[in-house]
Amino acid sequence: MPSDGAKSQTFQPKASMAHTSRLPTSAQVEIHPKLEQCVKAHLSKPWQQPIHAHTQAAFEKVHKQLSQTPKPIVLDSGCGTGWASVELAKRYPDHWVVGVDRSIDRLSRAPTLPANVYLIRAELGDFWRLIRQASWPVATHYVLYPNPYPKARHLKRRWHGHPVWPDLLTVGERLVMRTNAQVYALEWAQALNLCQQKNVDHRELNCDEVRRHPLSAFEKKYAASGHALFEVTSQRPDLPSPQA
Repeated sequence: MPSDGAKSQTFQPKASMAHTSRLPTSAQVEIHPKLEQCVKAHLSKPWQQPIHAHTQAAFEKVHKQLSQTPKPIVLDSGCGTGWASVELAKRYPDHWVVGVDRSIDRLSRAPTLPANVYLIRAELGDFWRLIRQASWPVATHYVLYPNPYPKARHLKRRWHGHPVWPDLLTVGERLVMRTNAQVYALEWAQALNLCQQKNVDHRELNCDEVRRHPLSAFEKKYAASGHALFEVTSQRPDLPSPQA
């Protein structure tokens, strides 16, 4: 079943999505001075934390299902209720769209899903490593409005400061991250460059266009609140051929 247990229903954004949203605030207004040190440390030492059992089981289930009808994959990391996953399915009708989130509550509020969408409850850091091991054909990987952890002391909680960052970079030929936190976007772009990713592009989105065609529920809320929205895109260098 494509929803992997998520309840199907006609989707309407929650009323709170219409409320004015505040920007994340922090005393940190520039790229963290320890970002380069942090990224290079994670590049030199692979993350070895054991995979959670529920993530392993969820991955094996969806991997078996997708393998029966091979297609390119679009990954929606941190999919929440699946709003963006459904929108991505419209934009990529010839791909599988896999949305991943750790919250049972958010996934339980999923919309009715198109036939090419799977929503999975899993830990993202584990799921990315399993994708890497299985060599999934991820064409585009979306990380939309991740928690910016705006306090400077929380650098290592941000994905680009987390030990899983090198694994994240292997997932998808193209990587797209959007945020309403400018420092997060700047750091993400710098971390991509430190890791020699290709065609790194950082830009501010056109909010009028976003309001007309929001990609996620958070994006809709942030654009309606007048936030500046940023997108950072990159291309993955060619991966080494697997050893015989």
